Amino acid sequence: MKIKLIFIAITILLTIFALPLQASAAGGIVDIEEFDNITSGDGQYLASDYRDNYNLDIIELGIMDSGDKMVNALANILFSFLRLLSYLTVVIFYHCFSFDIATLFGAQIGAIQAGLTNSIFRGLFPLAFGASAFFLGMQLLKRNIQGIFSELGKVIFIWVISFLVVTDSAFFLSFVNSMTKEISVQALGDMSGGGVSSSGDVNAYAAEASGILWGSLVHKPWVTLEFGDSYAPQEDKIEELLAAPPNSDTRLELIKKHNKDNGLFEKDVGGWRVGFIFLLLIPVVIKCAIYCCVAFFQICFQLLTLFYVLTCPVILLLAIAPTFGGLDLIKKWLLKILETQISILVLTFIIGLMISIDNLLFAQNSAYGWLIGLVIQVLVSVALILNRNKLFKALGGITRGIQNPQYALRQYMRSGNIYETADRMTHSHGSGRRHHARHRDREDRSYDRDPAP
Repeated sequence: MKIKLIFIAITILLTIFALPLQASAAGGIVDIEEFDNITSGDGQYLASDYRDNYNLDIIELGIMDSGDKMVNALANILFSFLRLLSYLTVVIFYHCFSFDIATLFGAQIGAIQAGLTNSIFRGLFPLAFGASAFFLGMQLLKRNIQGIFSELGKVIFIWVISFLVVTDSAFFLSFVNSMTKEISVQALGDMSGGGVSSSGDVNAYAAEASGILWGSLVHKPWVTLEFGDSYAPQEDKIEELLAAPPNSDTRLELIKKHNKDNGLFEKDVGGWRVGFIFLLLIPVVIKCAIYCCVAFFQICFQLLTLFYVLTCPVILLLAIAPTFGGLDLIKKWLLKILETQISILVLTFIIGLMISIDNLLFAQNSAYGWLIGLVIQVLVSVALILNRNKLFKALGGITRGIQNPQYALRQYMRSGNIYETADRMTHSHGSGRRHHARHRDREDRSYDRDPAP
């Protein structure tokens, strides 16, 4: 049995030394040209010139230091896994964020909308307009000047909406999505502390957002692992190190220079790197899952927007007839489109908040140590997973607030009430909790009902 264990241990050691310590981040994934166009912030290191040069360096070691070399090699293998996982997440986020359904299926959307317009809107428009004309005649008989102008304004407004949306749905979808993504990237850049330099293209916005994620998932942790938590390197030092491939003569000279000037890359640094990465894997895996979910939600909201736009002919046709709601029906339809776009902004805000917390913790490593910062990251990530149902409920409350401003106002006024929270905690068991839940549900439903005219 002992011989087998020794054989397994030797095999593992030989495997570690034989494995390539630097794996290509783009291996098996098509390179994205927009990543090379990022020129500012931590996202610039997502370019192909830097992306595969993330290596945890140490000074040249002799035969007697094989143990230190093995430990640092293990740290490089773990960090390569972290980097590959992060790059896969960034690529998925980029493709989902740059996905523009109007550009890909513009011709098909136009054909579907034209069919709906010809068969439903134009076919049934005379009937709906007849109902509107009858209502207009009734207002004339009553000499209701306000009702006459209101009905005429409604018909004109519906014609304008039909011209803008029905005649070119693909352009309307592309315009709305591009505007939302531009605002999202600007907010994400401001919250993460990095500027954006996009030129107005959807792919450029997606690349900027992906670069911000790369800085949070890979670049910031690598700077801490490479230089330690007690030394703050200048940006030019980081760039010249990442510009040199691992184990190249240029990089080895830079390592010697940093070791001589600042005492970096010592042989015993591998141990704390392994511990750092093991703890770092927990929040990174959780954040990668969250970012991928947010990316898929972006596509879902685009599909919802497409559905609402395709229903435009039916909505406009019903709005012409006074008995179906008129302008109030169009208002609710526009609110549904606004709801999808605000949901995208809220999800982006959550990502920006997570990145801001990470940047703050990495920036304060020298003040309270890397272990405390990582423990806080782990706790925040675990709290997000444990409270995911509450988070989804809060997001659902935002969409309810868009449809019913009274509900949003009530929830806002209730927020921050620590006494009510304490009451819920003291009645967390038994009938008290059930009574409180029933009372809250009745109160919420009362605000969901449309107000009396």
